[in-house]
Amino acid sequence: MVQCLSDRGWDAVLSSDGGIESSFPSEQEEVYSADVDDCFDVTGVNQVRTLNTDEFKKGYDLMSSSLECLRATGLDLPDAPSYQAFVDSNAGYTPYRDLPDELYDELIEACPQPQLW
Repeated sequence: MVQCLSDRGWDAVLSSDGGIESSFPSEQEEVYSADVDDCFDVTGVNQVRTLNTDEFKKGYDLMSSSLECLRATGLDLPDAPSYQAFVDSNAGYTPYRDLPDELYDELIEACPQPQLW
């Protein structure tokens, strides 16, 4: 995604939480949004695919380890869903959704969010 946006002339970098950071003049927002949509299509980032058993297992293990790391910082976070619920949600669970905004950057540094696929 970052490479696609860069190839189109945008200043885009991968952030520490796995997102994309870019800056552009407000008058170019419409063009930027169109390029983001095109890059989603070109890279397949927005396509939902069916994961295989090994990918589900790896993802669940990584998210469980991440939850343990985050709890070790002193956070009281909800339990992870069951493995079957994780599979049923197509790997939709992440403990990072429950992080307090004011501690987010510090927690991401202490417990980096894994890139699953």
